[in-house]
Amino acid sequence: MLERLASAGWQAAHDSTFDGKINFMTGDFDWNLCAAADYDDVVRKMDDDLSQGSPTAIALWLPDGTGINLLFHDDRSSLTIEPGANRRELPGAPEVTDLAWYFTRTVPCLADLGLDGLTAIDGYE
Repeated sequence: MLERLASAGWQAAHDSTFDGKINFMTGDFDWNLCAAADYDDVVRKMDDDLSQGSPTAIALWLPDGTGINLLFHDDRSSLTIEPGANRRELPGAPEVTDLAWYFTRTVPCLADLGLDGLTAIDGYE
């Protein structure tokens, strides 16, 4: 999935956030930072945790600094997209996140992977 999202411009590290480090969560629900050079190790750790039935997550970024948190559920067939930094607002209703904007930039590259579910969260108040 991460490779497909990378083909759509999503990156695991962005210079303007976390000093260019990767922000990820493993099965203990503790977010961690590591160097961008350790990307392959992060992916292996996330895969190991998923194999053991624990959810994982990673923050992804577009070049313009727009971010999402992508939560991989332990069933490996569903995921959650949570808008992060530089949240896109719904035109005419800035208190609401434009979830369609995020779906448009993520779902097409994941559509044929056989996901059973996709959830987006508008976590802003």
